Amino acid sequence: LRQFFDAGFLDFMLISSTEPTLVSLTAKAIAEVRQREPDLAARLRRVAPIAYAGVDHHLGVVDCRLYAVAWGISRSAPLQRWANAGGDVARELGLPAYRVEPDGLAEFSARPGGPRFVACELDCAATEPGSVLAGKLARYAAVFQDHRLDRLWIVVKGAGIERQRTIAALVARHGLDVVVRIADHAAIVTRSVVDIDSPGAANGAAGTNSRSGTSTSLQGFRRD
Repeated sequence: LRQFFDAGFLDFMLISSTEPTLVSLTAKAIAEVRQREPDLAARLRRVAPIAYAGVDHHLGVVDCRLYAVAWGISRSAPLQRWANAGGDVARELGLPAYRVEPDGLAEFSARPGGPRFVACELDCAATEPGSVLAGKLARYAAVFQDHRLDRLWIVVKGAGIERQRTIAALVARHGLDVVVRIADHAAIVTRSVVDIDSPGAANGAAGTNSRSGTSTSLQGFRRD
């Protein structure tokens, strides 16, 4: 990192003495990459200003992406593509028509019995009111009804078990407990890969089990 910084390729943003330092490419670095690797040009852009209040959420989404990479390797279904909110994958799947914009979208290589398209939502510090979350889940129900996605992972960061139980109750109310997995943020940043997609492994921590849930309205719509 020091060599890249000395060459003028990296910017460092120190949030505070107790928070992670954010590292981004400079305009010089982006120009160099575009010249050497033209295929990457469309994926490179200068980082937009990040409000301090959004840093924790941003880093949580990064953790989701890193987890998706590790999870795909562990399941012999490597991650093919990842897109943050507003990316191309969501448009290709037609999600804007449902007013659904996941924090992240993962496309894994096709594997019998496993999900291919997984949406990730980061519930950060319980800042989203229950009514807003309920509306979001209602829109996701329509998405799954039309076979647009295979799974939704909801990662809860900075909140306790009660928040997970609240989300689990809303998930069950919308008939999504077959296709939704709820996990604590700690589960996706452990050194060994915790399979949060395994039925009951994640939702079970919140007091529910995705197979034993009472709602089965989406049972016939699962791709796997």
